[in-house]
Amino acid sequence: DTAYTAAGVTASVNAIVAAGIPADTSVTNVALTTGTDFKTLSASNDTINASGATLGSDDVLTDIGGTDTLKVSVSSTTATSTILNSTGVEVIQVTNTGTAGQTFELTNASGITTLNSYLSTGAVTYKDAQANAKVVLDGSTGDVTADFANPVIVGSTDVANIEIKNDSTASVINIGDADDEFETINIAVGTGKNTITEIEDGNSANLGETSKIVITGSGQ
Repeated sequence: DTAYTAAGVTASVNAIVAAGIPADTSVTNVALTTGTDFKTLSASNDTINASGATLGSDDVLTDIGGTDTLKVSVSSTTATSTILNSTGVEVIQVTNTGTAGQTFELTNASGITTLNSYLSTGAVTYKDAQANAKVVLDGSTGDVTADFANPVIVGSTDVANIEIKNDSTASVINIGDADDEFETINIAVGTGKNTITEIEDGNSANLGETSKIVITGSGQ
């Protein structure tokens, strides 16, 4: 057997404490139903799968840890507005392949860091986001509106972050709110040929307060 010393044991314990507890990188899949769902998520990285039929304005999602993604797939000829009630769900990913625009009300959704239009051909609107979330177009060809609550952008040096990748095309991206705009808009361009024709504020008006648009990335 290997001999040990008190100093050696102390050093080993200190190394374990310094390393900390490994992060939980597992993924848990959760499916919403056509009824009213009250879901308390896990401490892992949850993926919540929903459709236009299963995500309802009465559903409630509560997270206790991890980085969580709500994936919503919609294909409808009728414009719909859905209230999202969530705490701690970081990524909202919408795929709208219908002919009618889809709106998601975020007044009651906290902890969002990313608003993603993924492979959408129809318009996606995020309304009244409560935090300065990144706006992502990933393989999307529909227009995107990201309307933020006024306290998010009421300052004089607010910065918006947009990422566009994988051959995304948008005739219009609306970002801001009805009263204020981001002073700086950063656009990160990823893989593929990507196009934004026009950027307007959250009220679909021409930009007036934005003084700088910064484009970075290796894509087109």
